[in-house]
Amino acid sequence: MKNIIFNILLIFILSGCFGAVPKEYTNIKNTKVYCKTDEFTFVERCSHRDAFYHRPSTAWVGVYTNNVSIDIVNNKKVITAVWHGDNWLFFDTIIFKGKKNQILILHLKRSQEKIEKIAGYPAGSVIEKGNFKLSDEQVFMLSKILKNDTVRVRFSGKSYFDFTISGDWKNSLEYMINFEK
Repeated sequence: MKNIIFNILLIFILSGCFGAVPKEYTNIKNTKVYCKTDEFTFVERCSHRDAFYHRPSTAWVGVYTNNVSIDIVNNKKVITAVWHGDNWLFFDTIIFKGKKNQILILHLKRSQEKIEKIAGYPAGSVIEKGNFKLSDEQVFMLSKILKNDTVRVRFSGKSYFDFTISGDWKNSLEYMINFEK
């Protein structure tokens, strides 16, 4: 019985089911950052290796997965936000809150990529994903907020959802906000 469990666990790990950096990404200078250039648009996207992992949790809305990562797209910092739950948020705003009323509010602008809304994956669940481009001032403010031990985050739209970022997840965001290629 132990061998069966061990073999199943080994298969999951080797198949990347727990999350792994996709093979088309390349490591940058032995850091925690991986980049990929789109072969048609030549847009380069760089992400922290932890951005490829999902963070499942439970809450009053049921089982959900949320993810906030900081990516670098053509040398500009971008917040990539993902909501996967059993109801729609229709989020178009992300709020980061640290201690001492440090607050950064990011709104999706018309010129930016629209929130992707994918229904029925799996049946009864929804996925919303959006990219929020950061100005230099927003990068500076977010770097100050990420110095806190924990950061509160709200996805806001027609509905909202709050969660806390701390530990390794917060550290990977802090690493990317300060990363320079």
